[in-house]
Amino acid sequence: MESEAVRLFIERAHAARPELALGNSDHATIFEICQQLDGIPLAIELAAARVPVFSVQQIAARLDDRFRLLSGGPRTALPRQQTLLAAVEWSYALLAEPERAVLRRLSVFAGVWTFDAAEEVVAGHDVQRHAVLDLLAQLVNKSLVMTEHHDGATRYRLLETIRQFAFERLAAADETHGTRDRHLGYFVGLAERAEPLMRGPEALELVDQLQAERDNFRAALGWGLSADPELALRLAGALGWFWWTSSYHTEGRRWLRLTLQSNPEPTRARAKALHVAGWLAHHQRDLHEAHALLEESVSIARATHDDWAVAWALHGLGRVAYFRNDPVAAREFSLASLSVAERLGDQWLIAYALHLLGIAAYLERDHSSSREYYERALAIRRRIGDHEGIGVLLGLLGIVAIRERRFAEAHAVFTESLEWIHGLLSDWGLSMNVAMFAALAGAQGNYVQAVTFAGASAALREAWQTPLIPLMEELVQEGLAAAKQALGSARYDEAWAAGQAMTLREALDLALVVPAADLEPRSTVQLSPTEREVLRLLARGRTTKEIAAELVIAISTADRHITHIYNKLGVRNRAEATAYALQHGHA
Repeated sequence: MESEAVRLFIERAHAARPELALGNSDHATIFEICQQLDGIPLAIELAAARVPVFSVQQIAARLDDRFRLLSGGPRTALPRQQTLLAAVEWSYALLAEPERAVLRRLSVFAGVWTFDAAEEVVAGHDVQRHAVLDLLAQLVNKSLVMTEHHDGATRYRLLETIRQFAFERLAAADETHGTRDRHLGYFVGLAERAEPLMRGPEALELVDQLQAERDNFRAALGWGLSADPELALRLAGALGWFWWTSSYHTEGRRWLRLTLQSNPEPTRARAKALHVAGWLAHHQRDLHEAHALLEESVSIARATHDDWAVAWALHGLGRVAYFRNDPVAAREFSLASLSVAERLGDQWLIAYALHLLGIAAYLERDHSSSREYYERALAIRRRIGDHEGIGVLLGLLGIVAIRERRFAEAHAVFTESLEWIHGLLSDWGLSMNVAMFAALAGAQGNYVQAVTFAGASAALREAWQTPLIPLMEELVQEGLAAAKQALGSARYDEAWAAGQAMTLREALDLALVVPAADLEPRSTVQLSPTEREVLRLLARGRTTKEIAAELVIAISTADRHITHIYNKLGVRNRAEATAYALQHGHA
């Protein structure tokens, strides 16, 4: 359908301006125009008719005011077809007033929404709550509301053209303020109900639900900043763990900064938002800012007698000390947090305090005590079903195992860590797991593999502007320094580039098929020079046809070499062959 829309635009554009020449960048812009116009033929034809006046790039830039841009049309057309606005107005005029009211109010949603959200937001005045279901169904039947079905659930959305029209009608009906207030209230409630559950076994299901509402959270925050700053602050504070697990660290900090500026009063909501802001800031290494935010959070929490927030903010200050490589201060804050957490009997807080005590011991190279604290915290987290916390602690136990040169154990706990957090943490969090395998490979002397995994992890982190945690960074950098000496610049750069080109899925799949042993593995398989070259190209992602072309051999010959390599190595597929190549320096 999209290619047909592009063809329609080009056909109508040439009719309006026969000499028009279009380049590759123009085709990409036309595709974007057609997407923004929801593939509506009339809208596309009207946009193409503007080519004699505007370039395609100028048309794309003006689509925010599409009803003004897309006026005119063939004079022989019916009046309702002469402009996009007239066409939509005609459809709107055919609706009964309750249907119009529902359509207007649905325009405050950004992206998709659920029926529960619609029922909460559109009901009121002339629309009874019990009538929302039937009215929404009627709008779906008339193709004014679209449906999407995922995992047994139905979500709804408006075509952007319809949404813009309906939003203008919402303002004309003087309903914007009340409808957007209800939208804000609904999403504050959703986030606040979800927040405590994100610390337990429900997190895996909730993170997908919250992710689907991301655009609506943004819309609610944007409205709340001017209309109800206190609600906006509550929403920002409640979204903290979602922003953290979903890797929206920079975006979260921006919203928190804005909402905190709008709410200087020392309330519990401010204390929570300050902690979230400090948590995200310290992970992005803005340690001075993080310390100031968390100190204010502790101060307000104490003044408002919010002991839970006191314990959590003290933990945050301990993490800043850890990031500053100050184990003494990290331990002091951990013990202070633990004291409050034990008085409250809060197992989640207790586990975090023990977790940080383990890090403080590790910083002092007391690996035995570090392991003991981690294992105590892990036992609690397994009991309460804290998937993210379990995955993180398994990773920390793997770091201790590497330091103690128990490589097989490290590989096992790193693998289990991934099982716990996969589907919960997004790309930045999972890049930590790739880095774990880079650290393990470097410690074992598998340098090509170490550099490749480190390159993949770095590429993922750069997109999110958040570095590795210090403990992992130290291990990875040690391996990379040794790798540069052992491999030389050319092979090092080649392995790094291979990792940078990997997707997250490719890097994780490869890490899981690479075996680990307590001693550095050695290759005992005898490959011919040609087979070694084929394996090298295979590990770089070349197809059989590309391998044949590069080695100037027949495709059937390349196939035979690959079969021989699989048989000699005892592997079943390209992923396992690539893992072998990385481990034994054939990449």
